[in-house]
Amino acid sequence: MRDLNIGWFIYWCGILSFISPPVAVGAFVGASIAGASPMKTAFTATRLGICTLVLPFMFAYNPALVLQGEPVKIILAMITALIAVGTLASGMAGYLLRELNWVERGLLLLSAVLLGFMSTNWWMLAAGLTIIISVLLRQAILVRSYSKTVAQWQGVR
Repeated sequence: MRDLNIGWFIYWCGILSFISPPVAVGAFVGASIAGASPMKTAFTATRLGICTLVLPFMFAYNPALVLQGEPVKIILAMITALIAVGTLASGMAGYLLRELNWVERGLLLLSAVLLGFMSTNWWMLAAGLTIIISVLLRQAILVRSYSKTVAQWQGVR
Protein backbone atom coordinates (compact mmCIF):
# COMPACT_ATOMS: atom_id res chain seq x y z
CA MET A 1 0.00 0.00 0.00
CA ARG A 2 1.10 3.52 -0.63
CA ASP A 3 1.65 6.06 2.13
CA LEU A 4 -1.34 8.18 1.11
CA ASN A 5 -3.68 5.19 1.29
CA ILE A 6 -2.37 4.28 4.74
CA GLY A 7 -2.78 7.86 5.92
CA TRP A 8 -6.38 8.02 4.71
CA PHE A 9 -7.11 4.66 6.31
CA ILE A 10 -5.81 5.74 9.75
CA TYR A 11 -7.49 9.16 9.54
CA TRP A 12 -10.85 7.70 8.55
CA CYS A 13 -10.76 5.00 11.24
CA GLY A 14 -10.07 7.70 13.84
CA ILE A 15 -13.15 9.58 12.72
CA LEU A 16 -15.24 6.40 12.94
CA SER A 17 -14.76 6.23 16.69
CA PHE A 18 -17.32 9.04 16.87
CA ILE A 19 -20.18 6.64 15.98
CA SER A 20 -18.90 3.14 16.68
CA PRO A 21 -19.04 1.48 20.11
CA PRO A 22 -17.48 1.43 22.67
CA VAL A 23 -16.26 5.03 22.26
CA ALA A 24 -19.22 6.44 20.24
CA VAL A 25 -19.08 9.95 21.72
CA GLY A 26 -21.49 11.33 19.11
CA ALA A 27 -24.00 8.53 19.63
CA PHE A 28 -23.82 8.84 23.42
CA VAL A 29 -24.42 12.61 23.29
CA GLY A 30 -27.32 12.09 20.90
CA ALA A 31 -28.78 9.40 23.16
CA SER A 32 -28.61 11.62 26.22
CA ILE A 33 -30.35 14.44 24.37
CA ALA A 34 -33.06 12.07 23.11
CA GLY A 35 -33.37 10.21 26.41
CA ALA A 36 -32.57 6.89 24.69
CA SER A 37 -30.31 3.98 25.54
CA PRO A 38 -26.71 4.97 24.72
CA MET A 39 -25.55 1.53 23.53
CA LYS A 40 -28.69 0.93 21.47
CA THR A 41 -28.20 4.33 19.85
CA ALA A 42 -24.52 3.56 19.20
CA PHE A 43 -25.32 0.24 17.53
CA THR A 44 -28.05 1.87 15.43
CA ALA A 45 -25.61 4.60 14.40
CA THR A 46 -23.08 1.94 13.44
CA ARG A 47 -25.65 -0.01 11.43
CA LEU A 48 -26.77 3.10 9.58
CA GLY A 49 -23.18 4.30 9.16
CA ILE A 50 -21.83 1.01 7.86
CA CYS A 51 -20.80 2.72 4.63
CA THR A 52 -18.35 4.89 6.53
CA LEU A 53 -16.91 1.74 8.11
CA VAL A 54 -16.32 0.18 4.68
CA LEU A 55 -14.85 3.22 2.92
CA PRO A 56 -11.36 3.07 4.51
CA PHE A 57 -10.97 -0.49 3.27
CA MET A 58 -12.05 0.61 -0.19
CA PHE A 59 -9.43 3.39 -0.06
CA ALA A 60 -6.76 0.88 0.93
CA TYR A 61 -7.81 -1.62 -1.74
CA ASN A 62 -8.18 0.78 -4.66
CA PRO A 63 -5.63 3.62 -4.99
CA ALA A 64 -7.78 5.33 -7.64
CA LEU A 65 -10.21 6.35 -4.88
CA VAL A 66 -7.54 8.65 -3.45
CA LEU A 67 -6.92 10.08 -6.92
CA GLN A 68 -3.83 8.03 -7.72
CA GLY A 69 -3.62 6.63 -11.23
CA GLU A 70 -4.95 7.30 -14.69
CA PRO A 71 -7.95 9.66 -15.02
CA VAL A 72 -10.16 7.01 -16.62
CA LYS A 73 -9.47 4.55 -13.79
CA ILE A 74 -10.13 7.26 -11.22
CA ILE A 75 -13.50 8.15 -12.75
CA LEU A 76 -14.51 4.50 -13.05
CA ALA A 77 -13.46 3.84 -9.45
CA MET A 78 -15.44 6.83 -8.18
CA ILE A 79 -18.61 5.81 -10.05
CA THR A 80 -18.26 2.20 -8.91
CA ALA A 81 -17.66 3.28 -5.31
CA LEU A 82 -20.72 5.56 -5.36
CA ILE A 83 -22.91 2.74 -6.63
CA ALA A 84 -21.42 0.31 -4.10
CA VAL A 85 -21.97 2.68 -1.17
CA GLY A 86 -25.55 3.42 -2.27
CA THR A 87 -26.26 -0.27 -2.64
CA LEU A 88 -24.74 -1.04 0.76
CA ALA A 89 -26.78 1.72 2.39
CA SER A 90 -29.97 0.45 0.76
CA GLY A 91 -29.25 -3.13 1.81
CA MET A 92 -28.53 -2.14 5.40
CA ALA A 93 -31.55 0.17 5.66
CA GLY A 94 -33.84 -2.43 4.09
CA TYR A 95 -35.45 -0.06 1.63
CA LEU A 96 -34.96 0.73 -2.06
CA LEU A 97 -38.18 1.70 -3.87
CA ARG A 98 -40.16 -0.16 -1.23
CA GLU A 99 -39.29 -2.36 1.72
CA LEU A 100 -36.78 -5.08 0.85
CA ASN A 101 -37.22 -8.73 1.81
CA TRP A 102 -34.26 -10.69 3.20
CA VAL A 103 -33.31 -12.16 -0.17
CA GLU A 104 -33.20 -8.73 -1.82
CA ARG A 105 -31.21 -7.34 1.10
CA GLY A 106 -28.71 -10.17 0.82
CA LEU A 107 -28.39 -9.68 -2.92
CA LEU A 108 -27.80 -5.96 -2.53
CA LEU A 109 -25.17 -6.55 0.15
CA LEU A 110 -23.47 -9.12 -2.10
CA SER A 111 -23.47 -6.71 -5.02
CA ALA A 112 -22.02 -3.97 -2.78
CA VAL A 113 -19.12 -6.29 -1.92
CA LEU A 114 -18.64 -7.21 -5.57
CA LEU A 115 -18.59 -3.57 -6.65
CA GLY A 116 -16.64 -2.21 -3.69
CA PHE A 117 -13.83 -4.71 -3.51
CA MET A 118 -13.85 -6.64 -6.76
CA SER A 119 -14.34 -3.71 -9.13
CA THR A 120 -10.98 -4.34 -10.82
CA ASN A 121 -12.35 -7.62 -12.17
CA TRP A 122 -14.78 -6.95 -15.03
CA TRP A 123 -16.77 -10.15 -14.42
CA MET A 124 -17.40 -9.22 -10.79
CA LEU A 125 -18.34 -5.69 -11.82
CA ALA A 126 -20.83 -7.05 -14.36
CA ALA A 127 -22.25 -9.51 -11.81
CA GLY A 128 -22.71 -6.77 -9.20
CA LEU A 129 -24.43 -4.44 -11.65
CA THR A 130 -26.67 -7.26 -12.91
CA ILE A 131 -27.78 -8.04 -9.36
CA ILE A 132 -28.55 -4.38 -8.65
CA ILE A 133 -30.53 -3.98 -11.87
CA SER A 134 -32.54 -7.15 -11.26
CA VAL A 135 -33.46 -6.12 -7.70
CA LEU A 136 -34.30 -2.61 -8.88
CA LEU A 137 -36.53 -3.94 -11.70
CA ARG A 138 -38.33 -6.30 -9.31
CA GLN A 139 -38.91 -3.43 -6.90
CA ALA A 140 -40.22 -1.20 -9.71
CA ILE A 141 -42.64 -3.90 -10.89
CA LEU A 142 -43.93 -4.46 -7.36
CA VAL A 143 -44.37 -0.73 -6.72
CA ARG A 144 -46.23 -0.30 -10.00
CA SER A 145 -48.56 -3.28 -9.39
CA TYR A 146 -49.22 -2.10 -5.83
CA SER A 147 -50.13 1.42 -6.98
CA LYS A 148 -52.50 -0.02 -9.63
CA THR A 149 -54.16 -2.19 -6.97
CA VAL A 150 -54.61 0.79 -4.64
CA ALA A 151 -56.01 2.92 -7.47
CA GLN A 152 -58.52 0.19 -8.40
CA TRP A 153 -59.48 -0.27 -4.76
CA GLN A 154 -60.16 3.46 -4.38
CA GLY A 155 -62.11 3.58 -7.66
CA VAL A 156 -59.57 5.79 -9.45
CA ARG A 157 -58.59 4.99 -13.01
